[in-house]
Amino acid sequence: MSDTLIQFGHSFQKKIIVLLLFNRRFLQTISDIILSEYFDSDADKWLVKSIKKYYEKYKVEPTLEAIKIQIDDISSEILKKSVVDNLREAFQHRESPDLEFVEEKVLEFCKNQNLKSAIMESVDMLERHDYDGIKNVIDVAMKAGTTKDLGHDYVEGLEERLTKSV
Repeated sequence: MSDTLIQFGHSFQKKIIVLLLFNRRFLQTISDIILSEYFDSDADKWLVKSIKKYYEKYKVEPTLEAIKIQIDDISSEILKKSVVDNLREAFQHRESPDLEFVEEKVLEFCKNQNLKSAIMESVDMLERHDYDGIKNVIDVAMKAGTTKDLGHDYVEGLEERLTKSV
């Protein structure tokens, strides 16, 4: 198994970017385990880092306007052009019929990479007989990438609920 998403192909990686930009549930689920290093192009790596950074700060996926402002801050004209081109290409996959499949495969890939990393980390702990540490690292890895239940959004549908109760 490869340590990157190259094995899945170029358009597959673009579909992941589309999912990160337009599928909040997917972004919430995968943001803690998807790494920019998994992508093969510098432009895709930049996009993934930017999307994750924005999500970590604001807890929502970035708008295209926010991405454009971030792109304008790129100092390298070559990277800037490449990011814009990759974003355009990714956007073409927005209505792709296999996005659910892509979501499933990339989540599986990232979970496996995370577990692999935890196992490698636990080798040192094993030598130190730190069994509680091993258990903790493996438990965290096993829970990574699971759907996060954020509870009810009480603002959503508020007016409808209020008019029903009257």
